[in-house]
Amino acid sequence: MNFFINSIFLFCIINSIRSDDDQIKTIEIVFKYKQNVTIDCSNFEDVEYYRVYENGTEIKLDENIKNVKLDDNKLSLSDLRSEDLREVDYVCKTGDQIVARIEKLIGPFIYVPEKPSQTVTEGGNIELSCKSLYGDELSWKWLKNDTELVEGEKYVIKSDQNSTTLTINAATEDDKGDFVCELSNSHGTHTEVIRVRVKDALAALWPFLAICAEVFILCMIILIYEKKCVKKPNVNEEEMEQAQNLMGKDNELKKRTTKA
Repeated sequence: MNFFINSIFLFCIINSIRSDDDQIKTIEIVFKYKQNVTIDCSNFEDVEYYRVYENGTEIKLDENIKNVKLDDNKLSLSDLRSEDLREVDYVCKTGDQIVARIEKLIGPFIYVPEKPSQTVTEGGNIELSCKSLYGDELSWKWLKNDTELVEGEKYVIKSDQNSTTLTINAATEDDKGDFVCELSNSHGTHTEVIRVRVKDALAALWPFLAICAEVFILCMIILIYEKKCVKKPNVNEEEMEQAQNLMGKDNELKKRTTKA
């Protein structure tokens, strides 16, 4: 008999808990790294917003907390960080009663590429890569000029949930420009751009050839100048000889004048 009574009592408690849970509203909101988000429980009277940590600690949110703003009974969180996305939950309360739970839908986010700009010599291969920071059930795309790239002999694409790699084989002048890696799921899209520069295969040779040309031209100028100088009579020597002869004649005249 006691067992029967205890079973009924337990059944009533379980139903009561289920009834309370059924009354709690679930609000789905997309959370994106470094973005802002608004939680709206303003349809409940005297509502308060709480941040709930994994250990069960609850902190009431007000405008004294960094990046928190309350306006018209709505909660705004700015510049979401790792803690907001992964480490805490959010609930709405009236008094001690939870009236709504926030179900976070994590939007995709890509790390800034390690090499946002790369250079390849014409005819060579180049590898571009992107890594995901946040998001669930992710899919990757590579685009150029708003056109999705298809894997083949020219492009080799390898992707998983955490990263993607695009290899460009036998790069040509047509491959220079901006390549976009796009990460998406049902909650949004995020993109990053990697710029590719294609260098002429002979580019390294042009400065050397230019120096050689300058040296050649300079040598030719010197050679031509020297040839002209050899052909031209030495005017200075002739003038000196004439001057000496004149001086000699003057000296003889002076001697004759003195003797006379």
